[in-house]
Amino acid sequence: MFNNKTRNQHYISQVEQKLNSIDPSIDKKKRRIYKFESLNRELQEYKLCVENSVKIEQNLTFNDLYSLEIFDDGTRDNFEKYFCQLEEKVEVLTKEVLASEKLDKDIFLTLFNAKLMNVIRNPYCILSTLNTYSSLCNYTPINQNLAYQFEKINTLAVPESILSEFRINQVQFRQWLKIIFYMVVPMKLDNGNYLNLATEIIKNIFDPAKMHLYIALATHENEICLLSDRAHVDFSEALPGNNFGYEFNLTKNAFIHFTFAENNLENLSKLANIPENLMTRMKERGLNKLEMSSLKIDKFVNEDILFRAYNSRVIYQCHTHFYAADIVFKK
Repeated sequence: MFNNKTRNQHYISQVEQKLNSIDPSIDKKKRRIYKFESLNRELQEYKLCVENSVKIEQNLTFNDLYSLEIFDDGTRDNFEKYFCQLEEKVEVLTKEVLASEKLDKDIFLTLFNAKLMNVIRNPYCILSTLNTYSSLCNYTPINQNLAYQFEKINTLAVPESILSEFRINQVQFRQWLKIIFYMVVPMKLDNGNYLNLATEIIKNIFDPAKMHLYIALATHENEICLLSDRAHVDFSEALPGNNFGYEFNLTKNAFIHFTFAENNLENLSKLANIPENLMTRMKERGLNKLEMSSLKIDKFVNEDILFRAYNSRVIYQCHTHFYAADIVFKK
């Protein structure tokens, strides 16, 4: 699974870029997208980088970014095939989410898994990824074949140009690859089943007994949705306490918002207007969290203000660049 010939390794997949391309119907090698550079985050100033747009095939990519070893025959060991397994689901799941009136929780779980991996594998999110998942760096797979591949990370010599680009050191880059390894490579258990760590982590935060989940889906017939070079918008700073939120581009005309809140009354009261008398009655009955029978999803159609706010956050939070299917968009 590790060995292939892919040298040009995308950190935001061609599938994601296709859904935001100028014309997704044309041949894969000819698809293009507009590239912008953020000049002043506070003033929302930016410039178009290339008037005629850029080719997706060579965009948002680095050579051998995830390669563990390069061989004389031109092949290399990397995570490309594992990434592709996630990427293959993105377009199908995106279309399903946008087309369906009622959706199963597992569809959102799988979509969120794929989108979150775009953040974890993003080199401009390395430090935040290490802050969140650094404990994974302390383990080595039990399986001998996986352990053999995993140990290659310890001997990598990352070029200084790459370290300088991402503002990290050798140790941090290796730790990042170890986190990716555990997140995308299934681990075979003693009972013969496979454990996907990323799926288990996401199942845990999707557990309604522990976390209250709010999802908002915004679509627009005309307005353009921007794509960040960081693959997401972090909404956590806008939320009180330890609650956190992510926003992801879905297509050139749609984005999705996830808010995760610890499921206890005190915390939820900071996020929602829960009547005081209801809070009192629930506490008297020994209830300290909300029981949710179903997943609530708010859908917003043609809400200009939501697209302006989302696009402004993309421009503010991107590393240096953002992308779009048109040169005209609301911010």
